[in-house]
Amino acid sequence: MSDSDIKVSILVPVYGVEKYIARCAESLFKQTYQNIEYIFVNDCTKDSSIVVLEETIHKFPERARMVRIVNHKKNRGLAAARNTAVTAATGDFVMHVDSDDYVDEHIVEKAVRKQREQDADIVSCNAKKMYAGYTEQMVHKHYHSANGLCLDVLRRKGQVCIWGRLIRLSLYRRYNIAVEEGANMGEDYQVIGRLAYYSKKTDVVDECLYYYDCSNESSYSNKFSLEKNRQSWRSFDIVKDFFLPIDNQYAEAVTEGEMNIITSHLIMSSKIKDGKYYYEEARRRLLSIDKKYWKEEPMMRRIVLYLSFNFLLMKAYSQIARWTRHYLKKHGNR
Repeated sequence: MSDSDIKVSILVPVYGVEKYIARCAESLFKQTYQNIEYIFVNDCTKDSSIVVLEETIHKFPERARMVRIVNHKKNRGLAAARNTAVTAATGDFVMHVDSDDYVDEHIVEKAVRKQREQDADIVSCNAKKMYAGYTEQMVHKHYHSANGLCLDVLRRKGQVCIWGRLIRLSLYRRYNIAVEEGANMGEDYQVIGRLAYYSKKTDVVDECLYYYDCSNESSYSNKFSLEKNRQSWRSFDIVKDFFLPIDNQYAEAVTEGEMNIITSHLIMSSKIKDGKYYYEEARRRLLSIDKKYWKEEPMMRRIVLYLSFNFLLMKAYSQIARWTRHYLKKHGNR
């Protein structure tokens, strides 16, 4: 089988992205790889995203026949849009791309080429995260086995994103892997660990080929609410319920991951409205975990754990640490 015999389904959820969808679609239609189908899932967007998308499609007539727009009858959320896209896919592999992001024109070609080298089930591409005023590289680790990726994802030490990865579609189908509809926060985390668990080989393209735009303030992940906090913990509990019974190495990794999420939520509670609710849920879970897991957190995050007995004290420390980190990142990359 040659590289071009591998069909790739690119899966894109669409909601509220009229400012970004043309950039995203153009980067997808300009791919140097030819054997691609494009599946855009319209989750009943209220803006002109689909109009802009259709206008962009018309600019690429050679790609138009490869494009499908699947319309939800009602807004069902990101998790459902992911599931709909996977169900509609007919490729050998899928690649998730978020509609406010964009990709290098060689991403599919290079990912397929890497897949062929090791017959990998998952190929991850490095990414560039773009913030207002600075950028940050997101680099995937190489693993000797797919289990290494699985364990690091559970520990939240590996990249938990689903986007920017070439993933064998049969993993979804054979093992009934799907996101729980309604659990839209942490939906990546729900599935990437299970995909890695069932994989035989994984590999990495050591180039930044995916551009993750963190400046979109209206994106799902940039909005915080009590409901999204609930969804985030629901996503974690789905992972926990799956891996905990398997054996101790997964139980240990899941607990380390829970510590990471708890610390992140404690920090988050210091900078958002309704932060006290985030704090209280994270604190409740923290008290049920053996303190031996605290040492797995970096020093600055560990201090947050020790100060978490007092919300105001922890909040003051977190704000100072966040300002310092932001300043160093912004001025250190010049």
